[in-house]
Amino acid sequence: MTPARLTCSRKRGSRKPPGARVVDYRTAYGNPFKHDGTPAGRIAAALRFHAFLQERRNPPAEWTNPFPGYPSDEQIRQQLAGRDVMCWCSPGAPCHADVLIATANPRGSTSAAGGREQRRCNGCGQEIGDLTHFETHLRTAGFPLPDVRDECPACTPAGTRGTTPQALQLGEA
Repeated sequence: MTPARLTCSRKRGSRKPPGARVVDYRTAYGNPFKHDGTPAGRIAAALRFHAFLQERRNPPAEWTNPFPGYPSDEQIRQQLAGRDVMCWCSPGAPCHADVLIATANPRGSTSAAGGREQRRCNGCGQEIGDLTHFETHLRTAGFPLPDVRDECPACTPAGTRGTTPQALQLGEA
């Protein structure tokens, strides 16, 4: 079963499902980027959180981690892999919890038979796994999907990660 993002609730009788983990602002896994509550603000905060995790994985030489106490990817995987996560964001709205689910559960961990849309390499079009919840929200909101040529075995020879034209343009190399 694929982990899901659930919505926290203060309604009478609502309970956290067994095994679910709350990842709101009160926990170590809360989104360090604030938003104004508007749909655009939520998308921006989720995008900034996603970019922060990406940049932290491959930091440029002059980069300083703005949130040094935030759990590492390894800690995220250890604590959240296979678990449902709960946040206060509305169902269907972009949320940092979707990014945490994608980080904790490697791409392609769900089957295409489950109705998930496949990710395709921007270079050759080869399928390279399922869209994450976060990428689904990006597509729904009308944003372009991230360039994933660096993840494609056909387009990126081993040991050359971060050298695609897109990565160079973004200063990731």
